[in-house]
Amino acid sequence: MRGRAVGVLIAVLAVVGLLVLARAGARYAWHGFLDTIGWRMSWFEVKRESRSFDLAGAQTLVVENRFGQLEVLCGGPEVRVESVLRAQGREVTEARRRAAGLRVQAVREEAHTLRITGLCGDADHHLCMDLTVYAPPEVAVYASTTAGDVAVRDRAAPVSIRATAGGVEVSGCSQGVTVEAVAGGINVRSVSGPVTIQCAAGDTTVEGAQGPIDIYCKAGQAVLRGIRSDRVNAVVSCGNLEIGFAEPFSGTCTAESSTGNITIAVPKGSCARVVSEASLGSITDNLQSDVLCREGPGLIQMKASVGSISLLEATPDG
Repeated sequence: MRGRAVGVLIAVLAVVGLLVLARAGARYAWHGFLDTIGWRMSWFEVKRESRSFDLAGAQTLVVENRFGQLEVLCGGPEVRVESVLRAQGREVTEARRRAAGLRVQAVREEAHTLRITGLCGDADHHLCMDLTVYAPPEVAVYASTTAGDVAVRDRAAPVSIRATAGGVEVSGCSQGVTVEAVAGGINVRSVSGPVTIQCAAGDTTVEGAQGPIDIYCKAGQAVLRGIRSDRVNAVVSCGNLEIGFAEPFSGTCTAESSTGNITIAVPKGSCARVVSEASLGSITDNLQSDVLCREGPGLIQMKASVGSISLLEATPDG
């Protein structure tokens, strides 16, 4: 009996020991998981830096940043990059170790392209670098981020932007603007060249555009205000679509929405034929001839699968 009791006691102690080890292992595993996603860490600013790069005849500037904000402003004659590097850690020394050796890089590609890179390649989500780039206005800009907002202002050359997760803002550009965004709002203001926007998820706003406009949005509303373009093509899969013209319209406007309402406002003196189709929704069009002459070369075509269509008189501000 005594030997049996000793055996039972040993078995119980073994089970308790295994439970303790399992609990400790789970605790360490959980802490490791928290460290991986950064919940047990804090953000620390570890470096501020300003670097200048000679364009040496380059006509195109490519700026890439994986994690962090990106802003391109008017400057020159050199390209100046101001960077703020942040890193996560349980203490500042750990954050500094994580960010050791990281800085903005510049590479010449072909004869007319200068590529600026912030956090790229193997950089992980525990790192963040905000970039402010000053470049001559006549240099074309191609900017891209994986996670972070992008802003480009006051350019006299074409602008192309790609943002995976983050908002996009463009203003004061006199040449073409192309924006491709996966998730994030888009705001384009005071652009005189062509505007092309593709957005998977997020609201789109275009104000004061004068060139041809092409917009394709899968999920999110699109609002166009104060438009002075004579060609607008806007397609929204899921969301409302609003277009307001700032001056009499006699061009071509195509507006389509699969699920959402369509509203187009034109000022007095507009001249265009109107074609409206609403599969499941109402159509409101009571404009008099002094507002919209329905003869001439212009065409306003609206199509809503599930949603209403409204053709209105524009307010003075479009």
